[in-house]
Amino acid sequence: MNTYDVIIIGGGAAGCSAARRLIDDGRLSVVIIEEGRRDTNPFIHIPATFFKVLASRDAKIVKTDAEQQLGDRQYAIPQGRVLGGGSSVNAMNYIRGQPEDYDSWVADGADGWGYDDVLPIFKRQENNQRLAHSPFHGNAGPLTVSDPEKPHVLHEAFIDAAVAGGLPRNTDFNGASQLGVGFYQTTTRANRRASAAQAFVRPVLNNRNLAVITGHKVVRIICQNGVATGVLVQAPSGEKISISARHEVLVAAGALASPQILQTSGIGPRLILEKAGVECLVESNGVGNNFQDHIAALYTVLIKEPLSLFNQDRGFSAVRNGINYLLFKQGVLASTIIESGGFLDTTHSGKRPDIQLNGQAIVAGPPGHPPIPDHGFGVGIQLNRPKSRGFIHIRTPDLSDPPIFFSKLLTDMADVEVIKRGLNIARDIFAEAPLRQLTKSVFYPPSGDMSAKSLETYIRTHGRTVYHPCGTCRMGQDDVAVVDPTLAVRGVRRLRVIDASVMPRITSGNTNAPSMMIGERGAEYSLQSL
Repeated sequence: MNTYDVIIIGGGAAGCSAARRLIDDGRLSVVIIEEGRRDTNPFIHIPATFFKVLASRDAKIVKTDAEQQLGDRQYAIPQGRVLGGGSSVNAMNYIRGQPEDYDSWVADGADGWGYDDVLPIFKRQENNQRLAHSPFHGNAGPLTVSDPEKPHVLHEAFIDAAVAGGLPRNTDFNGASQLGVGFYQTTTRANRRASAAQAFVRPVLNNRNLAVITGHKVVRIICQNGVATGVLVQAPSGEKISISARHEVLVAAGALASPQILQTSGIGPRLILEKAGVECLVESNGVGNNFQDHIAALYTVLIKEPLSLFNQDRGFSAVRNGINYLLFKQGVLASTIIESGGFLDTTHSGKRPDIQLNGQAIVAGPPGHPPIPDHGFGVGIQLNRPKSRGFIHIRTPDLSDPPIFFSKLLTDMADVEVIKRGLNIARDIFAEAPLRQLTKSVFYPPSGDMSAKSLETYIRTHGRTVYHPCGTCRMGQDDVAVVDPTLAVRGVRRLRVIDASVMPRITSGNTNAPSMMIGERGAEYSLQSL
């Protein structure tokens, strides 16, 4: 069939959750069009091997142009290119963000997106294995959220050190308060990844109303007289195929691809489109602007004893770990690697946490490079709410060509100052006994130099993505908003954007859970328009 009621462009976290909502409703036929393949790579489903997936054909790297404020380097952002998208390649941490994040969206013109509006969606999606009876959680949804079964000793040491340094323990980062340190809950079930593809789509794959087309790349959205009527896709053979939508087209290709798809379809800033050789059908100056991402700098130490995950994927250790996981779904391979972390206010003024801490029992290499071959433990100092804003625009009508992409991260000096304060707090945590007694030397920042000038240089040259791009198809009600609060594209009928690109401001934490929530709400708005 080349005609469906709803076309979903992108089979990532948002696309999968939207498809499930539409299929559960039962009135519409739905097709998911995903550029990548099905999630058949076994490393996808083993929690600890997500680093291998990021280096496989199931992920692609999108790079900015060289940016002076980042040390004249390109900022690289891995993106899932597989059914499940980022939820099939990420570290699985389940973080919704702060209530104030969503209330700020309302203040930006996104009526109906306050915390009280979105909490019921989060709860409806969730099947929480520990917090089922909490007023903040659900226990009957398709998405399993669980605790680490046997946390790594280095993560336990980190939490103990942070508590000794004055931070509170927090057993629910999605509950009454985000402040504190603890173990992350993750989208895992029985020590296997519970991606959006597995949670939302797999149970309904045999439904007669659902089709999943993988390996096909969307070339553009077909618009006729101001109405989205379908999409033009390219098959693996190179053949161009038109697929029609009777009801709506929902764009869920992610914050880097969604604005480019709109632009190749003639929706975007007129000057950008004309320079790229695309006829401007709808002038929408916000498309591709308002780019945001969480950027992080590491505080990492080398340790005295061989306690980290180094060498666990080699030789006898690899064989032992593989057998243990295959037979019992236990051991190192059941770990999500970034097991511990927390949220803190670097101003110590009782305000919202402005930094997220992400612990990892490895020594990460420089951005874009493999881990360092040594035993160590590090904490990513992640900027929760960057003030800097970037953009991504097409160069040509061919989406295979690299875009004009400038993250503009750290152009606002206030962002650098928050990370600097976070690094100093991390140094104090590592000076507490539980970590101090394990430490051999400081690896990041280099030579342990914590002077203000050295820290700024380090942050700019070593700051790395936490894989959370968003904001490039911002929702609102002003003239530059790309979509309205129902996620409908302004100026085009029967077309919505339903992924993280619609966020006016990035959420304070991992963006996978918010993306799934946005996808489901986008599907609900589509159903309401029937």
